[in-house]
Amino acid sequence: MWPRRQESLWALYPRSSTASRWARNTAKKVEQAIKELDYHLNAYARGLKSNRTNTIAVILPTIAHPYFGLIAHCINSSLQKRGYRMLLCDTDYDNEKKSRK
Repeated sequence: MWPRRQESLWALYPRSSTASRWARNTAKKVEQAIKELDYHLNAYARGLKSNRTNTIAVILPTIAHPYFGLIAHCINSSLQKRGYRMLLCDTDYDNEKKSRK
């Protein structure tokens, strides 16, 4: 789940009433820059800062078999509902690959 732009901007605003004019002017400039640059939050960059990526690695024997494709789809759907992302890897039925990860 991505925070809305408005919610993320409020974290930048000072809380005191004396700075409210400054905050409004700055907010307008930030919002304009966001639109001009088509800025989107980068979850991985945020993870570097917070030390939490909300990413789960799933290792399957293969993704070519429909059974494992269905499993990957179900896991991904469940994770997305909870605000997580899935990193999918397959081992091609190679146990040495699996032990290296």
